[in-house]
Amino acid sequence: MGEINDDFKPKGCFSRVCFSPVRDLALLNVAEDLIRNAKSCVFISAPFAMDPQLVQAVKTNKKAVLEYGLSNASAKSKLAGLQDGHTRFLVPSVLKTFMGKEWDAKAFGQHKIHAKVIIADPWSTNPRVLFGSSNHSDESCKKNDENNVLIEGDARVAAILTTEFMRMFDHYNPRSFINEIKAGKQKRGEYLKPDSSWSATAFRATARSHKFRDRVVFSGED
Repeated sequence: MGEINDDFKPKGCFSRVCFSPVRDLALLNVAEDLIRNAKSCVFISAPFAMDPQLVQAVKTNKKAVLEYGLSNASAKSKLAGLQDGHTRFLVPSVLKTFMGKEWDAKAFGQHKIHAKVIIADPWSTNPRVLFGSSNHSDESCKKNDENNVLIEGDARVAAILTTEFMRMFDHYNPRSFINEIKAGKQKRGEYLKPDSSWSATAFRATARSHKFRDRVVFSGED
């Protein structure tokens, strides 16, 4: 690991460059540290599945921490247990038809993601971002030529990467939901109520919904 020249750092920002291959799992350990030490939220884009070390970190994280994730369809079975409470992981899904019309163009059989990034607490006083070419796996640490940058304390970088992550997540989220309805995994005919009662889950801490925690975290209150 090396450090970036101070001339390129915003005031109060600390950065490191992580290179591989190396003998140990230094890069994977950095990724795990971001997940385990997230205070309010963590966003993970891991296209070629996640190493078991990172999956375990997500599973054992504090329940109050929002965990959003994206991974490719090949990892679907491995991510099956990461859909609980404030943890929501998606795999890209194609919406072939919607309302009787062609929707998504076919691309290699399934739409895929390729971004590799982990973002922890982007709206805090110490946002942390890890991004680069590594897939955060054993092989990417010990066998492949990879590079990653860890940036801490740069709110602008964290905001840009979080916005891009959520753009991808919100692109695939409704596609996943519609496909689940088609497959009979979601109820049909659920519409917004005409009064304000539909919004109660976003303002009642005891509601059995992730929406209250989402509102608090995304508004920067926590």
